[in-house]
Amino acid sequence: MPRFFFAASFFAYAIIFAHGAAICAAEDSPPSNDPAPGHSSHGETFDDGPRQAARLMPGVAGPAFNASTKNVEAQKFIDQGIGQLHGFWYWEAERSFRQAAQLDPACAIAYWGMAMANTNNDTRATGFIRMAVKHRDTASPREQQYIDILSTYYESLDKEKNKKTDDKKADDKKAESKAAVKLDEKKEEAKTTEAKMNEDKQDEDAADKKEDKDQAGENCAADVKEADKKETEKKAAEQPEVEKKDASKKSDTKDAAADEAD
Repeated sequence: MPRFFFAASFFAYAIIFAHGAAICAAEDSPPSNDPAPGHSSHGETFDDGPRQAARLMPGVAGPAFNASTKNVEAQKFIDQGIGQLHGFWYWEAERSFRQAAQLDPACAIAYWGMAMANTNNDTRATGFIRMAVKHRDTASPREQQYIDILSTYYESLDKEKNKKTDDKKADDKKAESKAAVKLDEKKEEAKTTEAKMNEDKQDEDAADKKEDKDQAGENCAADVKEADKKETEKKAAEQPEVEKKDASKKSDTKDAAADEAD
């Protein structure tokens, strides 16, 4: 039993070590220029569409379409692709033209055929026709006319698409600008309203303070008046006693004078 656990532990450690070594090696290795899995090495336009190799199908090829290629098999796939285009077999037509381009990458008309096979996909067709234009110098004058006509068409579509995109961006920018102006107006309106509310509050506070001050003045005046009244009443109450004392003093004075006279 101990031997089993030792062997199992050794195997587990070996797996962990190998995994760590693989990670370190991947981190230390320079970045690869190879396309990501599922992507074509020929560019994004080639990522979609048929990916398996084409085969020559008996009876499918249309009339001979002499292409500027020295590869006999590539010519056969171009002829087959032309026949498939006429039969609206666009998927297989693209496959045939892709096979021709694989056999002869400089064959411009092969990329033109791929563009023709993507008549329902302007984005991919534009990418393919640009590849054809790239290899245009290797094509015959007749092939160049085919390429130029289709290139002019898709480039005009692309310009129109870009114009619509630019117009939309401009409209969006105008809308954002208008929204920003409205937002600034609302902010300014809110500031004005807030300032007015603060001003009204200050006026109310000032009015309350004045009212409190007036009330305090009235209360003070009332207190003074009440104090004067009490003082007057006190003096009035004390007056008879004072007069009585004065009379008593006068009587005492007269009595004293009388005694001195005697």
